[in-house]
Amino acid sequence: MIVAKNVSRKNKYIQSAVLNGEKLDHFYFPASELLKGGELILEMGDTPNKAWGVVK
Repeated sequence: MIVAKNVSRKNKYIQSAVLNGEKLDHFYFPASELLKGGELILEMGDTPNKAWGVVK
């Protein structure tokens, strides 16, 4: 299941993400995790969170 909290036409940027209860610091994860019946929760906002999803 994929849940996008606070999503709207204005709030189209991911602020944070949680996969199966674990916070994601990046925008990628194994698809197999979601296919197992997991849950991806995306918190959305109106401006890009430039600190989230950045590969360092």
